[in-house]
This record gives sequence, structure tokens and C-alpha cells, in this order.
Amino acid sequence: MMKKTIAILLSAVTLSCMATEKNLVPNGDFEQIDKTAKGTDKYLINQIKGGWDIGAGPVAVLPKRWLLNGGKGKLRVITVGDNGENKENVHGGKHAIFFEEMNGHVASGCSIPPGKYELSFWYKGTGKFYFGTYDYGIHPATGKVGKFVGGSQICTIRANSPDKWTQHKVVFEIGKNKPAVKRSTVAHYGNKGGYYLDDVVVKAVK
Repeated sequence: MMKKTIAILLSAVTLSCMATEKNLVPNGDFEQIDKTAKGTDKYLINQIKGGWDIGAGPVAVLPKRWLLNGGKGKLRVITVGDNGENKENVHGGKHAIFFEEMNGHVASGCSIPPGKYELSFWYKGTGKFYFGTYDYGIHPATGKVGKFVGGSQICTIRANSPDKWTQHKVVFEIGKNKPAVKRSTVAHYGNKGGYYLDDVVVKAVK
């Protein structure tokens, strides 16, 4: 009985460690792609009217679990083998993202509770961009998480590596001195330049 109990406890610890190592950003490597007809998606129509350029043609090719969220800019999914693209413009896998003339926000599909985390990502190109959080608290009308209570900046990048991939890592804390924050989403935004982004990872740290 004792051995069985210890085995169960060890399994729980192992699963806990595995969960800690999990990337909390869904599709942070941009390997999952959505193809959506521009003319039938009201949200995309509004974003395009607002200034987003997501490529020519009737179909938008975008990374799953990432959402254009206001502002404007050019976004392209880079795929090895398409349009003459080679592996040099993708850090890992087959896909990366290219941003140009950015002055807009792209939100990831994560939902992260208060705590300490490490954000890491790879970039190549030139320009200035940021990562931050959108923070949400309890909505008084529903009693559920959903009320926007502000945002926090995680890091600022001044990219100057047109030919070489560079990794950036930073530890940040959600909810520090902000008891109203219950869940947060990590978002990317920029204001100039042209740069590639790949392998965005958020992991819990002690």
C-alpha cells in the first residue's frame, strides 16, 4: 500500500513538472495556420478597414490562436517553400510571422493566472516592437473573469539583426501589486520596421 501511495505521489510530481514546462502560448511556433475568406468574416473585414494588410487575394492566411486586435500593419505567414521562401526566414518548423509597418496589436490565445513567468522568443530583422499583457478581472455583472483592467509591458525590443536570428528571454510577473488581475493574455505590438518572429514561449517559473 505504501509503495502504491509513493508511486502515485511521484506520478503527480512528474505531471506537475511536465505542466510547468508546458508552453502556455497556444501555437507559439505558428505551425498551425488558418485560412479564412476575407469577405465573409466580419471581424477580419473590420480589421482590414482599420488598416491591417494581411496579403492580397480573397483568403487570409493567419496563425491559429492569434488575433488581430486593433491598430494597423502588415502581417504575413512565412512558409518554407512558398513564394521562394527558404529556411533562413523561419527559425523552427515550417512557419514564422513577418511584420512590417506595424502600429497594431496581435493577441495570443493564452489565458494565464497571476504568477511569475518567463517569456522567450526569436526574432530577425529591424525595427521596434513590444510584448505585454492584457489583464482581466472579475466583471461585476457576471461575477466571472472578463472585465479589462489594464495592461502591462513585458519588454521592448529594438531589433537590428537583419540576417541573424536572435533570442530574447525575460522574466515577468502577472498581478504583481494588482490584486484585481485574475487572468492575462500575452500580446505583441510594434510601431516600425520589418521583422520576423518565431517560437514564442511562456513558461511558469519559481
